Parts: sequence; structure tokens; C-alpha cells
Amino acid sequence: MLVLLLACSDAVPQDSETGLAPQETPPRFLGLDELPEQSLLIDVRSASEFDAGHIPGAVNVPWSDLRAEQMGISGQLADPQVISAAFAEVGLVQEQAVLLYDARSSRDAGRLAWSLEISGHSVLVQILDGGWQQWTEQDLESSTQLPETAMSDWQATAPSPTPVDADWIYARLDSSEMWVLDVRTPEEFATGHIPGALNVEWSTSTHTQGSELGLLLPEAELQDLYAALPKDATVVVSCQSGARAGHSWAVLPTLGFEDVRLYDGSWNEWSSRDDLPVER
Repeated sequence: MLVLLLACSDAVPQDSETGLAPQETPPRFLGLDELPEQSLLIDVRSASEFDAGHIPGAVNVPWSDLRAEQMGISGQLADPQVISAAFAEVGLVQEQAVLLYDARSSRDAGRLAWSLEISGHSVLVQILDGGWQQWTEQDLESSTQLPETAMSDWQATAPSPTPVDADWIYARLDSSEMWVLDVRTPEEFATGHIPGALNVEWSTSTHTQGSELGLLLPEAELQDLYAALPKDATVVVSCQSGARAGHSWAVLPTLGFEDVRLYDGSWNEWSSRDDLPVER
């Protein structure tokens, strides 16, 4: 299990050029015993699930509230005004770290993490591995009380990097510097997919039964799962509507992949256009 350690010491080695202490990127996924005290804890489940019981101190931003139909394609990132209002209402500030959790497998938390980062949040967004499933599995304290929050002035900014779309992918189909990872089921993949895409179903990266339900597999198993992908290439993660892709988008950087992007339109957009090639 990865552990995030924050420490200060006069003996910390410094970079010879900058004079600054080298910093490691904090882990994307945290265990139950690693909840950082200063992060804003966000429950991304539905309002009804949140009201029935949640981790004490958590606020609620349902992941599905940040999705909308755009240009006739369903399930896309909502308008900046909607995203800004959702996070300002729970008191998020731009300099604040965020910890997300969902019902079980971190799929929905991954999608909301991408939504937050693509909307300009400048601090690393982390995910509670196993989510509410593991919290209740360990019989930890829950609450039905709503935390006190104050409205903030958090505002979504222009997406960075610019989100990939169908035309961006099509222009690079023959490039070895871009790989498409389709995380739908093998059955869905077989009915049609972006040419050259690699299929690794998103849920195969998590435990699917037993007391570890919803938790990520050990790192060695994850490395084997994605061994066919070059880590120095741009990896574009796609599914049906950009929801399941959020999980793989969050997992791949923890394995050393340098440039991972989520294709929001995914198969809903690609398959709707007669001018784009389809492989079966």
C-alpha cells in the first residue's frame, strides 16, 4: 500500500540547479489509513446515498451532476458554469487538495477527478481506494450530518491540456506516439472500436470479490495488465461515454505513464460520425 509522507528536515537533499528540495508526486490512490487532514473530502455518490450515510466531514458532489449532453453527444463534461457552481457550493478553494470517494471501485471518483482537473484545479486530486465499500467493510464510523460549508469563489478555467476529440485522434491514428486504450467490455469492443485501439476492460484492474472488493490490484499485476502500452506515448482512454475511462485515466499515471488523456466523447461520439473509420 502506498503511503504519503510529509516531513520537513534541514537535511533534505537539494537539486543542484534550482537549490530546491526534489519533490515526489503524491500517490493518486490512498488507503483508508492515509486520509490527509487538510484535503476537502468529497463523496461523489448520489445525494440519496450520501444522505443515508457518509464518511464524517465529507461533502457531496454527485459525479453525474457534472455531465450533460453536448453537441448531441450524451454524458459529456458539463458547462463551466455548472462545474463552478458545484464546487463553489461545497467551499472548494483553488489551493486546496481534494480526496474523492465513490460507492466502490473508484470508477465514478476517477471520472470526477478528471472533471475537476480538466476544469483547472491546480492541486493534485486524490482518490480513496475502495471507497465507501471499503469504509463499511472495515466497520468505520459513518455520519448522516451535513458538514458546515461556506460558499467559495472557485471557478472553472479553460481546460488544460485541451481535451482530445474525434478529429484530434483521427489525425494521429497512424502515429506510434499515440495509443488508444478502449476500456469497455470485450463484447462491446468486438462490435466496433477506434482502429488500432487496445482493449483492457477497466474493471480488470480491481478486485471484484471478497473482502478486497473494489480495491486496486497490486502494482505488479497492474503493470502486467497494461504491459502492451508504451509508457512514453500519449495514451488516450476511451469507453462508451467517458465514464468508465475515468478509472483507467487515474490508474495509468500511478504506473509510470507520462501522458494520459481521457476522450470525453468516446464511442458515443466516434460511432455517430460516418466520416470516421471503425474496426471490428
